[in-house]
Amino acid sequence: MNQGYRNQIREDVILLNDYKDLYFEQKIKPNHLLIGNGFSISVWDKFSYNSLYENVEYEMDDIDRKLFKSFNTSNFEHIMEHLLNAIKINKKFNIDTTQLQDSYERIKSSLISSIISVHPDYENLYLQTNVKQNYCFRVFTDSVFTTNYDLIPYWLINELLSKQRRNVTDFFTRRPKGYLYFNPNKNLDGLKLFYLHGALHFYINHLGDVVKVENRHDYLIQSVVESIKKDRAPLYVSEGSYEGKLRQIENNHYLSFCYDSLKEIDGDLTIFGLDLSTDNDKHIIEAINASGIENIAYGIFDKSRQESIKESINDKFRDKTILFFNSGTFYDNVMHINSDIVLNT
Repeated sequence: MNQGYRNQIREDVILLNDYKDLYFEQKIKPNHLLIGNGFSISVWDKFSYNSLYENVEYEMDDIDRKLFKSFNTSNFEHIMEHLLNAIKINKKFNIDTTQLQDSYERIKSSLISSIISVHPDYENLYLQTNVKQNYCFRVFTDSVFTTNYDLIPYWLINELLSKQRRNVTDFFTRRPKGYLYFNPNKNLDGLKLFYLHGALHFYINHLGDVVKVENRHDYLIQSVVESIKKDRAPLYVSEGSYEGKLRQIENNHYLSFCYDSLKEIDGDLTIFGLDLSTDNDKHIIEAINASGIENIAYGIFDKSRQESIKESINDKFRDKTILFFNSGTFYDNVMHINSDIVLNT
C-alpha cells in the first residue's frame, strides 16, 4: 500500500463524525433509536456470534456442526438462510427435505439456547460493565426499537422507571387479567420500547395473550429459564431470511404492532449496531422507508469499510437524509449529551 493511499484512509477516518457533533450542530434530533446485535455485544461481548457458536458447538449434531465449518462462519442466520434456500430448491425437484428441515429447527433451537446460556444476570452485568452508566436510552425522547432478544434493553428501561427519570412503557399491563400481558396503546406518553423480533421474557399463553415473564427469583433470567422448562417457548423471530421473519411478524399481534409502529414514526432516527443486510433485514429497511422519518444517523463501527458502508446505506434510504457517525464513541457521546440535557432542564 502506498503512502498516499494510507493518508487517504486516515483522512476518511477523520471525517467520520462523533454523534455529539451531529446533536450539538442540530443535524439530528434524538427522537427514535433502533439498535441491533452490535448494541448488545458492546455491552456484553458473549452475545457475539463467535461466542454463541462456541458455547453450543459440541452440543450440536455432527452434521449441523459441519455446516458451520463448510461455510466457515459462526453466524446462525447465515446457516439457516442457506438451509432455507436448499429446502426451496429440493422441493422444486421433489427431493425429500426432512433432514434439511430438521437441521434448520435444531440450529434455530441451538441459537436461543446459547443466548440463554451466555446471558448475564443483572448483578453480573452491573458489576462487570456498570450498566447503570449506559445513558443511551436517557437521551432519546420517543421510542427505542430493538431487533435483539436479550434483556438488556428491558433492564435499561427499568432503570429509567425505577429512578422516575422518565415515563416509559413496553405496552405490558397487569390489569384486569392479573398477569403481565401485552395491551397495545399507542397514545401512551413517554419513551416506548419495541422488541421487533420478540424477546426471551415473552411467551404466548393458552389464551393467545403475549405474556411477559415475571421475576419470581433473584434474577429475571432465572425466571425465564424456569418458564422455558414449563414448555413456555419464548416469542422470538430467528428465521434466516427477511421473508421468513416478516411472515412470523405478521402472524403475531405483538410483533406486528411493533413493526407497524416502526412504519409510523416520524422525525429523526438513530441506528446503532445494526448492519441492515438486504438478505436478513430488508423488512426493517422497508419499514423505515415507509415511515415519516426525515433524517437518519447511522453508526459505523468498522471505519476501514466506511466508504462501502456509506454507499450501501445511502442506496437503501434514497429518500432520506443520511448522516454517519463513529459507533466507537457513541456511549461517551450520549453521556455528554445527557449531561447537557440535565444542565439545561
